[in-house]
Amino acid sequence: MKPTTSQAVAFGHEMATYLSAYRHRLDDYNWGMTESCIAAARARGLRSDRDFGGDFAETLELRQAVAQRSREIQAGKKGATRVQELADLAKFVISDWGGLNGNDEETIEEYASRFTDIETGFDAVVDHESLRLAVRPRIRRGLYRFGGIASWSKWLSFVWNDWALIYDARIAFALDAIHFIRSVNAPVLPVPPGRNGLLASLDDESAAAFAWLGSYGSACPARDELVAASVGKTSKDDPLRVWLNTAVVPGQNAYAYYLEVMAAAHRQLWQDDRPLVHTEMLLFKISIAEIAQDFIAEMLARFGQLPEGAALAEAA
Repeated sequence: MKPTTSQAVAFGHEMATYLSAYRHRLDDYNWGMTESCIAAARARGLRSDRDFGGDFAETLELRQAVAQRSREIQAGKKGATRVQELADLAKFVISDWGGLNGNDEETIEEYASRFTDIETGFDAVVDHESLRLAVRPRIRRGLYRFGGIASWSKWLSFVWNDWALIYDARIAFALDAIHFIRSVNAPVLPVPPGRNGLLASLDDESAAAFAWLGSYGSACPARDELVAASVGKTSKDDPLRVWLNTAVVPGQNAYAYYLEVMAAAHRQLWQDDRPLVHTEMLLFKISIAEIAQDFIAEMLARFGQLPEGAALAEAA
């Protein structure tokens, strides 16, 4: 289902309402960097020799340093040299900083070429639509395809940290958990593969899809229909999965929808001129502890195993 702007705004409103109790947790943000990552940053002139702990301010400084370097490359280099230097910077963001080591050099170079080998000055790219218009016409249609989104969104968020945000498993989990907790009347976001065991065991994408379809969507296929239709079918063609997928935003629309939801939440949550990335970093910070625990508690409450409003620890 392709979402509407009003649905994105409604989702953002419920997000902001939920997150308002956790705004103070942003002060505790920390993205630990390995020694090899710190060495890679210094080798590229992105960090000074002083100690680096990866706290909130230092992470913002690193993002800004990458943004500045990318602009220097884009303005000063041409052709294959520009792509190679942007790819080296993207490798630092995706692999060294982000810890996503499953991408080979060709894949990272493809991300650098697809999104940032453009003639338009980077400062003139102010949102996802202006980036789409800036890239080569032949790649516009599939520009934001879902495959690799946890990797390529990191690259975009460092180059354009005023509007582009990271979309990975932790962020998507947080959004769908809030969707479920707040009973949002809007489509659900697809969750890419992740590395966190706790989040992998909590299928909040399906939970949110069930909840939304049950309240606002079409009726679930009848049991006899499910049994008869599933014979000889792959999981992709399973009628229950097909039904659930009607609640989930198509992959090619997911990033634009995500940015729209986040922008709506950000405006309500902070009501000042701080960068949009603050809301992304807050979501990341509380995704495993607070949001996951609130999601589990809400699931138990709906199953009748936890009194409404009770803390999860009280159920033990």
